[in-house]
Amino acid sequence: MTAAVELRMPLGCVEMDAEEMEYMEGGARVRVNGHMCSKSYCYGIANRYKTRSLSRLRVAMEIYAHAYVYRLTAKQLPGLSRRLGIRSSVINYLRTHSNPIDIGGDSLARVAAYKLIWNYC
Repeated sequence: MTAAVELRMPLGCVEMDAEEMEYMEGGARVRVNGHMCSKSYCYGIANRYKTRSLSRLRVAMEIYAHAYVYRLTAKQLPGLSRRLGIRSSVINYLRTHSNPIDIGGDSLARVAAYKLIWNYC
């Protein structure tokens, strides 16, 4: 019979759940403008910000989602959250991080929100 081994985490480590884990590729900052409420416009400018791990479509979805949420009023945000099944904390994050938009470095929950907003809004 083997003895149990205690797992010891390094000093200074930060615990996080899977949803908080982030992709590290990306890094561009984009200011929101009125044209970004158009999917075709977002797709057209996405080539400027795509990387090896962030496709043109993925970048376009991120820009569009942030711009879409940014133009909504605070009273409209809960309705969007309920309609698409996106947690309000994710919607609020998109809103508060919409101008400028930091491309990349997203949690899985935010990437899923980008896809839902792109496909249903």
